[in-house]
Amino acid sequence: MFAQLSFAAIVGTFALRETLALKDVRAGMLDPRSPLGLAQLRMMLLSLWTLCLVIGLFGTLEAYGAATPAAAWPYVAAATVLLEIHAPRHWLFTSASAQSEQPGF
Repeated sequence: MFAQLSFAAIVGTFALRETLALKDVRAGMLDPRSPLGLAQLRMMLLSLWTLCLVIGLFGTLEAYGAATPAAAWPYVAAATVLLEIHAPRHWLFTSASAQSEQPGF
């Protein structure tokens, strides 16, 4: 049961990332440097990181229920990888107008 819930949470992290803010940042409709843009990005990151922690928690619950600590490692590994994937990057906090002026973007 926890495996299916974790898989849904993994897919959910990518859906949340795209729909909550990145779509608007890429389109130039949301400036991450503005107060509204920063608040939107903070909400997105908090939601993503919470989902990552929930995935790790599912592994812990499964390991506790099965009385096998090794059962938690795939969940914890997945949560760790997702935290790295969804970590804030420099380009995220660069305004859309500055990105269009720089070569290579």
